[in-house]
Amino acid sequence: MNGPLYRQVEILDSEQHGDLRLKRAEDIGYAAGLRDCPIVVDEFMEAAKTYPIVFARDEGGRPMAVVVMGFPDTGNLWVDATGHWRPANYVPAYVRRYPFVAVDRDDVLLLGLDMAFEGVGADDGEPLFEPDGAPTPTLMEASAFMDEFLLAHARTNLFLADLLRLDLLTPFNAEVTSEGNRSLLGNLLCVDKARLDALPSCELLDFVRNGHYALAMAHLSSLTNFATLSALMRPAM
Repeated sequence: MNGPLYRQVEILDSEQHGDLRLKRAEDIGYAAGLRDCPIVVDEFMEAAKTYPIVFARDEGGRPMAVVVMGFPDTGNLWVDATGHWRPANYVPAYVRRYPFVAVDRDDVLLLGLDMAFEGVGADDGEPLFEPDGAPTPTLMEASAFMDEFLLAHARTNLFLADLLRLDLLTPFNAEVTSEGNRSLLGNLLCVDKARLDALPSCELLDFVRNGHYALAMAHLSSLTNFATLSALMRPAM
């Protein structure tokens, strides 16, 4: 919620926001500065075709899965000059759910909205609440999407817990050089393939049965996509 996308999040309430309208974005220009974002395990196979999937620690020191979409000096390399995502490439759920977000209040997750989003309050937007305070189809759709995302987030936490329990994560830095320009991402984590291969057979079998081995391999194969980011950094001829 404190990431580059979200600036002024409020928990949606029919009494406070009963008359609020929302006009969804016509493009994804709002993500132009988003160099990376969290990803859930349900997205690994599709996202690994395009983006590097890495692990990084959050503010509490816990590992999280992240897709890399750019570097500090590049912004999001997948959003073009017109504010559109490059065609035929998967758009992460974290980006698609915006401007909605789940907010933790006293261990209860509630649906929130970034009030700084330019479509909030638009006269030609869609209402979020019916006159009687019930959610409109627009809000129900956003809530259902968030519910699915949170369930996938729970599955992701199980995968991350397995990686920690088996001591499979190791530090690494990603460096890309293009046209003589060097960009570096540090303090990252990746799966140590040697440790994975050296797991006792019983541990490895459980890792495979849980679907975690396939996720780890998707992550490792995705690291070759740093070459794609390098190519995107090159100016068009």
